[in-house]
Amino acid sequence: MRVRGRDLDLTVVKTEYILPLFKQEWLLGTNSVTIKPDKLENMLFEVQHGRDIMLQLLADENYTKEQGNYLLASIKNLLHIEDSIRNIRDEKFITRKELKNSIRNLRGDFRDGFRFYVNPFYESSR
Repeated sequence: MRVRGRDLDLTVVKTEYILPLFKQEWLLGTNSVTIKPDKLENMLFEVQHGRDIMLQLLADENYTKEQGNYLLASIKNLLHIEDSIRNIRDEKFITRKELKNSIRNLRGDFRDGFRFYVNPFYESSR
């Protein structure tokens, strides 16, 4: 893609839409948070959207095999996060302690997903 005589890197452009997924206030802060069911639904939608963008990148860009594998691993990570969100959302009988642990694990999954997307995939595609 070219804009005003220079190449526009689709990976950079699409990453602008993926990064907010990992910049959610509840992920960045250290305070305890309350996550209501509608927040879980929004979170699930955002993760699915991020996964769709990554799939589009995988289909549209010409990455090396290694970069493609990194991107595929990031997609799998988002699928895991989707499953975790659904499990939290759909759990009917859960103790406060179990819920707290599930949210803590979800936070860790998001943080790991960010690190794994940026390093090694994004950095290797630069």
